[in-house]
Amino acid sequence: MYFLRGHLFRSATYFLKQNHFLYFVSVQNQNKVQFHCVESLLQNNKQADNTEVKPIPDEDVWIGPPHPTSQLRIKVFPQSEDFSEEEKAFYLQCKKTQEWHHQYWEAHNKEFHESRNLFIDKMAREKNLTRDEVAQSDDMALFYQHFLKRNYSKHMTYN
Repeated sequence: MYFLRGHLFRSATYFLKQNHFLYFVSVQNQNKVQFHCVESLLQNNKQADNTEVKPIPDEDVWIGPPHPTSQLRIKVFPQSEDFSEEEKAFYLQCKKTQEWHHQYWEAHNKEFHESRNLFIDKMAREKNLTRDEVAQSDDMALFYQHFLKRNYSKHMTYN
């Protein structure tokens, strides 16, 4: 459980910062999340006033199974004519951000698996081992080390 500015949440996944608001996402069950708007303490380095900020319930965000390549759980965001301009802008930004993360991890994981398979094939030929034996060996540590070094700048740009 998490306690944040007078609100008790059962589980935490992440925080989203937009303008001067901080959105806390809490998991309701396996398929739904709730977005809670929490006043930011970071704005101009001032303490927030003592007004109570109520969570904004949103039970219409659905989370799908992990994507086979990117391994991200794609979210389906609610759409309504009753949303304010801020809510529409928020969900649009969430969709754009999700698509950017999805494209990055899809390309990264595809490159990782291709490189890993090439390395395993090469090591199996050189050492006269089966693919499974190579995948279980200490040689894989070399592959992971080289892969991380090769992709260091991409990871830093992503973060």
